[in-house]
Amino acid sequence: LKMPVMDGFDVIRQIKKQAPSTEVVVITGHGDMDLVLQALNLEATDFINKPIKREALEAALARASARLQDEDADRERLVLRKTESAVVITLAETLHVVHDTVLDGEHRVTLSGGGAVRILDVDTGNFEATSPRLTVQRLTLRDGYVLGTEFELGHDIDGGGAAIYHLGGDVHAIDCTFVDNVASPVGPDVAGGAIYGIGVGHTVVVGCTFQNNRASNGGAVGSLHTDLTIVNSVVAGNQDASTGGNVHPDVSGTIVSLGHNFVGIVDGASGFGADG
Repeated sequence: LKMPVMDGFDVIRQIKKQAPSTEVVVITGHGDMDLVLQALNLEATDFINKPIKREALEAALARASARLQDEDADRERLVLRKTESAVVITLAETLHVVHDTVLDGEHRVTLSGGGAVRILDVDTGNFEATSPRLTVQRLTLRDGYVLGTEFELGHDIDGGGAAIYHLGGDVHAIDCTFVDNVASPVGPDVAGGAIYGIGVGHTVVVGCTFQNNRASNGGAVGSLHTDLTIVNSVVAGNQDASTGGNVHPDVSGTIVSLGHNFVGIVDGASGFGADG
């Protein structure tokens, strides 16, 4: 530590400046406590007095090696947290909601139907049911797929809502993105490639984006009697097959059905089907 021109403390400072994670083991013949504390304050990690004993050196090097491994593990965990900014969960079967439920993806989670299954349903079997309530927020729901029950006119009402279907109960979608969800292309009461609400409950959509969803009626959202409210949501590139018999918005995005609330709809062409 005591050297001319540049002493050992200056050496430690330069090492830490150029490579802060370097483990520094100080070996000195001047082993008073003040020097020890000064070296440790400069982030030296061990201190050995001369004459050097082999056991003491090996122990100090082992401690330094362990600390380096811990630091590497911490860095790996930090990188992992940063790279795990997106999580995609591909479902093998539909998630059935039977109780009040909140799903919050924190803008990191995608639920996918894998082009094979509907993503979520709240199917009470009761048109008059007002519960449960499903709330989805800050999620991406994509690649849901459903056809429903086949009959002479195509598919029945259960052929709508490839991302979310609710017969009875309420659905609230907040700050979500719905992409590439595909419901049945044939059926007079099939609607909503992404969301289909049926019954006396409420379907509330706030700050959501609908893109490239498809259904017989209303490529994005369908409503059969539900109280439907849509606020500040973007609807673009959705498609309906126009094989149903219910109302659609005109090309400006102005909804032509009555009894529903639509605010701030952007590019609503072929986006909505509503009846009742």
